Amino acid sequence: MEELVDRTLQLKMGEDEDWESLPMEPVEITGLSLLGRLLTKKPWTKKLTKTVLGRIWGVEVGWDMKIIQQENEACILGFYFTDRDLLEMVLESRPWRLNDGVLFIDRWPNSRDWKDANLSSFSCWVKAFGIPLHLLTEKNTRKIAGYAGEVEEIQFDNAQNAHWRNFIRFKATIRSDSSISPGRFVSGNGGQVWVQFKYERLPIMCYKCGLIGHEKSLCNASQEVVKDSDGKSIPLFGPWIQSECNITDCFEGAKVGEGKLSRSNGAFEKYKARKMKERVEATEMLLPEISSGRSVSGQEDSLGSGS
Repeated sequence: MEELVDRTLQLKMGEDEDWESLPMEPVEITGLSLLGRLLTKKPWTKKLTKTVLGRIWGVEVGWDMKIIQQENEACILGFYFTDRDLLEMVLESRPWRLNDGVLFIDRWPNSRDWKDANLSSFSCWVKAFGIPLHLLTEKNTRKIAGYAGEVEEIQFDNAQNAHWRNFIRFKATIRSDSSISPGRFVSGNGGQVWVQFKYERLPIMCYKCGLIGHEKSLCNASQEVVKDSDGKSIPLFGPWIQSECNITDCFEGAKVGEGKLSRSNGAFEKYKARKMKERVEATEMLLPEISSGRSVSGQEDSLGSGS
């Protein structure tokens, strides 16, 4: 036994031995590679995922995929390309929706360790609807946008144009490990005004808890709600969180769900017309003050604490 131990110790690398390292630059190893994190509650296989992605990307050759590590409801994937244009297209259009889940994509980090990659967040264009006219300054709009995530870019020309559009548009970093922000209350018109966030090309999400990566039918969490002016609980999340939905906000969504704003009886159209008229009247009253600079400059710090 002692002889075996001695022979084993001799097989270990000595601390003072001079070993040559193979010169490898990260770009040479990972330049045509991407990392992915597939987040889904549905069963999946490598073959199915590769087939679906091939159809989504419009090309089934020139790339390959392998499983790096499996987690509870997620899987780390490695993607390898022969065409840089395809790689850049995949990266530019992230995240990708598939198999009732979402695929986050990022470049390999220089450390070559996939754990250092950003696979829990993505960039998303967001529209903030309903900001009161007197709060439409560049400082205020950037502050409001910050409630959705880290602001990368904001499109703001002037208060009048933003008010006529009824929204401002900005790009923010959205995290998948926490609920997306549905909006918030701000101070305005003598009370609290709800500003609704609507996300463009949002991947699959839960209308119950607000998390990215699964649907409401697969969620065991409690419904996230907000109180309306009558103290009634209103679901925070619904189709209105998507930019493509023409329901303005969660409160309007609740009325549509209750049938109070049925599209068939014309009540919905009347409601939208009334809201437009209110915006026009507010603009006519405040435009003289905006032109003189009094109303805009005096309200930059009047945002409410929210809920």
